[in-house]
Amino acid sequence: MYVHKYCNSTKKIMYFGMNPGPWGMSQTGVPFGEISAVRDWLGIEGPVNKPEYELRERPVKGFDCARTEVFIKKIIITLVNLR
Repeated sequence: MYVHKYCNSTKKIMYFGMNPGPWGMSQTGVPFGEISAVRDWLGIEGPVNKPEYELRERPVKGFDCARTEVFIKKIIITLVNLR
């Protein structure tokens, strides 16, 4: 959904390089995808397929995941406030 909604035209971008965390992109499939930011700011929500092999300690719950990537959430809040 992210690619179809946001990667369909020319845009100015800012690129961050960091590893995806277990409670963000691993849950939503969206780069830097802290769950509430993806749902509330980007307007993307829907079912997320589980990987074939899933770690018991870090289950993929998609948008039903109650945990959050705190650092990414702070970055997103900062970027939203810059607009």
